[in-house]
Amino acid sequence: MNNLVRKIVKSIMPKDGILYTPEYHTDWEPVAVANESGEVYKTEAAYAVIQMDDGNTFYVPFIAPGFFAVPPEEVKEFTVHPISEELLNQFSAKETKKKNTIAFGLVSLLIVGLIAPSIIKSHREKEYNQAINIATNALIEEKNQEIRKDYQREQDRAALEDRIAEVTAATGDVYVLTNAPAPIQASLGPNHIGLGIGITSIAAAAIYDNNPARDFLDNEDKYGFTLMLALPEDEIRFPQSRIAFTKAESQEIDPETPVLTVTVSTKYSDTEIDAMIANNPNLGSRQELEKFEPALIDGYIRQQYWVTPKELETGTLTFSNIHLQNRSFDMENTRYFVSATNGRLPLEEQKALIDQLRGKFGIPTEALSRCCSWQQVTFQ
Repeated sequence: MNNLVRKIVKSIMPKDGILYTPEYHTDWEPVAVANESGEVYKTEAAYAVIQMDDGNTFYVPFIAPGFFAVPPEEVKEFTVHPISEELLNQFSAKETKKKNTIAFGLVSLLIVGLIAPSIIKSHREKEYNQAINIATNALIEEKNQEIRKDYQREQDRAALEDRIAEVTAATGDVYVLTNAPAPIQASLGPNHIGLGIGITSIAAAAIYDNNPARDFLDNEDKYGFTLMLALPEDEIRFPQSRIAFTKAESQEIDPETPVLTVTVSTKYSDTEIDAMIANNPNLGSRQELEKFEPALIDGYIRQQYWVTPKELETGTLTFSNIHLQNRSFDMENTRYFVSATNGRLPLEEQKALIDQLRGKFGIPTEALSRCCSWQQVTFQ
């Protein structure tokens, strides 16, 4: 199957349609499309829309010129749709597309071998069988390609896990200023949206051909790693710092790039969480609320602030950090985590950087000293 054709069909099909893929529809068989004269439809730049008796609608890209796959169940009806030259060019401006050899105005299209096997005369059986073999081989090759891709994805995932273990061992001492009880558990993860959890990562995986691990391994300099923290009883880890193991960490600091990270985690009781749900008509359960606030799985709502050198220099917070203004760091049932955004920064340099918070943005000079102490995190 032409991958370009598949991408086009996926982009134009309705949301309630089902895209044919050989890895999921393994029992489908290739068939040919012909006009009333028995001429096989020559182009590969087309797709079929198959209506089933159960109401499902399948969108099936051509797998070879004149051929697409059909399910073993009885087909209610089908139509064939050409893909215009303009649409092809939109998806692949650099590729030169051949003009279709047959006009796309055929009134009657038949599935050869499924509905009208007699349409191919005996003297053309050899030609037809050869065409069927071509289509079948194309289908088999695509399945083999998917198998190879799956194997490569597994290999890349394993290589990424090895890389994470390697950089974790090389990380060294990592500290955070906090009022949380020891031990604070930590782990490293790739700073890549396609390797996270949730809807965003699922969408991103498609962008990276469902292999974001390879994209990360090839571009580690660009992404770097995220330091994730949690208390022993927590299910959810949260990002606190970023760690790079490449030349990127030695570059000059951008005044707009965050250098300090402040995480405020407020613990809520079950009664308070139930009240949140009751006061929101769009939420019917705690599970629904947790979709919007995943940290509530552990009973927390977290706020994070990323402070830039420009903010430290001017003493003025940007809008995204405005709620850091006048923080006294003494709220009940609240954990504070303060650290350099560069997780590998030595402790003495971290202390000097965090000292710039004291007395700025309305934060009391002694607030951080009263609430928090330095802890070394424990990697797991």
